[in-house]
Amino acid sequence: KKGMAGFFDRLAESQGHWGYNWGRTTSTALPPDRVFHPMQWGSFNWDLGSAQGPLEQHFAEWRRQDQAMHFLGFNEPDGATQSNLTEAQALTLWPRLERMDEPLVSPVTVNPDNAWMNTFMPQAQALGYRMDAVAAHNYPSPNSGSSDALVTLLQDFNTAWNRPVWLTEFSTVDWHGTGNWTEEDNYNWLAEFMWRAESLPWLRRYSLFIFTANTTFPESTNPWDTVAPRSNAYQADGVTPTAFGELYF
Repeated sequence: KKGMAGFFDRLAESQGHWGYNWGRTTSTALPPDRVFHPMQWGSFNWDLGSAQGPLEQHFAEWRRQDQAMHFLGFNEPDGATQSNLTEAQALTLWPRLERMDEPLVSPVTVNPDNAWMNTFMPQAQALGYRMDAVAAHNYPSPNSGSSDALVTLLQDFNTAWNRPVWLTEFSTVDWHGTGNWTEEDNYNWLAEFMWRAESLPWLRRYSLFIFTANTTFPESTNPWDTVAPRSNAYQADGVTPTAFGELYF
């Protein structure tokens, strides 16, 4: 179930079995036992002249692969700085993704339980659109090391749309500067989540969003300091894993 969002040069190091990079192609040759899942990030790069070529040029290539490749839908269409699509625009574009004749994963919103997804999904279902899984992003607090809140959120998402769930971005971040957790909490939260994830039949994939240590977010002097540290996977050099990163890898 474990994968990598980007960082394909580290895929073998991470012992991840799959990866995606918010695009349709990868210039990095993956090991034969790793699967690349392309994504249609937004409403551009569809046609001739785009950086990635027309979508349809990938039809034969993708269907030749003997691995269980899925095609990922739009990235955070509810985000103004992301793919920024209305529900109506996404509904208009979705049949073109269906015509690629690959297993499809839904658009993924900033958070799974928001208004955009709750508008898009019922209309897509009413139109008979195909989605073989639903994707989620979440950046919660670690709740003193417990993964209950994240698992409950994802399970409710699975129940709401009756489809397997892919958690394609997750990590812990104190977006509002009000948290009081520790590096130990981050570590224990991830350990518990990964252990539980393997036995959840409705959760099919998960991939950590890889942060690197810097001065933008709090750094801990001690693992028990309650400064709500971000869950960085690498030290500031971008090469050396943190304890949190070593655990994930």
